[in-house]
Order: sequence, then structure tokens, then C-alpha cells
Amino acid sequence: MPSSSYLRGFSLPELLLAVCTLAVVLLLVVALGLSVISRNRNAVDVPVGVLAGEGLLTELVYGVTADTPTNVKAWFAAVPSARTVWKTGTSTVGHIDFAYTTDYQSLSGGGSGGSNHLVLLEMRVTWQNGSTGTPQGLQQASLMRVIHEP
Repeated sequence: MPSSSYLRGFSLPELLLAVCTLAVVLLLVVALGLSVISRNRNAVDVPVGVLAGEGLLTELVYGVTADTPTNVKAWFAAVPSARTVWKTGTSTVGHIDFAYTTDYQSLSGGGSGGSNHLVLLEMRVTWQNGSTGTPQGLQQASLMRVIHEP
């Protein structure tokens, strides 16, 4: 005698809906993973630019303060009171080209004997992100340093 209840499988529309839903979920997970990888790469690139800028700024400051005392005094006395472009250039660190612009500005008019000069140095470093493959965007970091006449 046949049973009144029998096993019934999924219909074709139900199977198609399940497969399509699974495909959409998998695509979303892959897209999220790629987005996380891209943001992680950007987060790693910014400190690299800041470190490159710090090195460049340190070289510029050392170049000024390591000169003879007469030349150092003359350099500090010649710094304009308005922000002015001082040095521009490019530097390659590893496989990344960093372009930099350094502005300088006198913060003080000098003290007794003119040996109390303060100078504000501001450096903007830019580089292209994604140097291995297609570029993904321009990155920028800004650094500031105040130096005084030794």
C-alpha cells in the first residue's frame, strides 16, 4: 500500500534562487576582501612617505646647521618673514619616487645680537601609490619643523 506522505525534493526555481543567493554572497565577500587589502596597502604607504619626508627634512636641516658659523648666521638672517618656497626636488627610496617642496619662514626678528632666530620649515612630500602595477592615486604627507640658530 502506498504511503500517504512521500519525500519531495526542491523545485527548479528554489534551486536557482539558492544558487544565485550563494553567488551574490560570495561576490560580496570577495569584494570586501579586496577592499580591505587595498586600504591596508594605503595605510602602510603613508608611514613610508612620512619616514621619507623626515629623512629629507633632516638632511636639509643638517646641511644648514653643519656649515661654518658665519654662513649659518647669514642663512638665518636672510630667511624671509613671509612663507617662501625654499627647496624642491625628488628623491627615490627603494622603488618609490618622492617629490618634495619645502617652504621656510622666519618666526622671529632676532634677539640681542641677532642670535635668536627661529625658522619654520614645512615640507610636503607626494608620491604615487601602487608603484607595482597600475597607479592607484597620489599620496601626500606634510611635516613641520622649527629650527633655531645655533
